[in-house]
Amino acid sequence: MPAPPRTGLRAELAATTQRVILEAARRLFAERGYASVSVKELASEAGVAVQTIYDTFGSKGGVVLRFADLVDEEAGINELRPLIFASQDPRETLRLVARMRRQIGERCGDIVRMLMEGAAADPEVGVALAEGMRRQDIGQLAVAQRLEAAGALRPGIDAQRAADIMTALSASQIRDVLVVERGWSFDQFEIWLGETLRTLLLSDG
Repeated sequence: MPAPPRTGLRAELAATTQRVILEAARRLFAERGYASVSVKELASEAGVAVQTIYDTFGSKGGVVLRFADLVDEEAGINELRPLIFASQDPRETLRLVARMRRQIGERCGDIVRMLMEGAAADPEVGVALAEGMRRQDIGQLAVAQRLEAAGALRPGIDAQRAADIMTALSASQIRDVLVVERGWSFDQFEIWLGETLRTLLLSDG
């Protein structure tokens, strides 16, 4: 069998290096906060040269900005999104939305908390948080628009209002109150969120 092209090997190595650095940043930023971690410390934790951080991400801010991609990957967003938009059943659509929010909290809650806690103090973290929220807003509105086009929304609720409600109920603060403070399981949270969204948004909810 012929050897893979060198360009393919380089791309694979680059992707592996990016992932190693992101995972190291995830650990350090969650433990100590973004501002307290130097590029040198990050490089040491990742087992790479300092210059590799700059070559791969441009800056420490570039590392944290890529957390939005890491959340998408870790939480299975790219697998759930096509299921949501392929569903012809509004109730199933919202059940899948609840599953997505559950998986973000369950698998990436540490990243979300780090971004929210650090955004006010550090503009680079704020940019990363804003990117995550931008992606969420686009996704929620697209779901709401599909529900509106299908005539599934309750009277008086348009797509924007529905998206706003989904965003509010999906907020990590609400999830943490229920799961962290009140001891709910993620299964319970997912069921509650799906049922609540259906009740509030769907005409037959």
